[in-house]
Amino acid sequence: MTTTAYKASGTQGGTAAGITSIALSDDVRSSHNTAGTVIATNFTFGLPAGATIDGVEVNVESSAVSGQWTQTVQLYDTVPIGTTESTAAISSTVDAVRAYGGAAVLWGATLTPAIVNSSTFGVQVTATRESGNGGTRFGVDFIEMRINYTFTPPAGRTYVRVGGSMVPKTTNVRIGGTQVSKTLKVRVSGVFI
Repeated sequence: MTTTAYKASGTQGGTAAGITSIALSDDVRSSHNTAGTVIATNFTFGLPAGATIDGVEVNVESSAVSGQWTQTVQLYDTVPIGTTESTAAISSTVDAVRAYGGAAVLWGATLTPAIVNSSTFGVQVTATRESGNGGTRFGVDFIEMRINYTFTPPAGRTYVRVGGSMVPKTTNVRIGGTQVSKTLKVRVSGVFI
């Protein structure tokens, strides 16, 4: 099994205030005062076609500014997909990272490389107030995700990681408008292979 690095989202949305701050763990939070959502998408995973998705892991850094809250997390691809995971009774005003999913957890969704590589794929975090008055608030500071997958290159093909994406070692390129086959040279221990 291969695991991508944890990645922050490239695009944020939803119904909470201050959503653009969730790409960094910087103590600048999106905030909710009754209930709201934060949607993080465009993680740019670059999985190779033909990979099998084994699991999705999501970390959400959040805190209750006041009151007590339930945080619910669900995968997203233009709409929420699959099952939810949640943490109830969040009342600490100190940010904590809560982990959801796992290396072998598919969230009840059928996932393919085309789906997880899409700019519309991501996660939706919903906060719902359990107790407290109208002045209570909940904040999401940071969201990150990683994908666990299995990939066996087709017979006779070698793949290399380029810029976070798996690409065939032999790739067609255009030179002066003419398509030619180009072998990518990879340096291993100082030797090009």
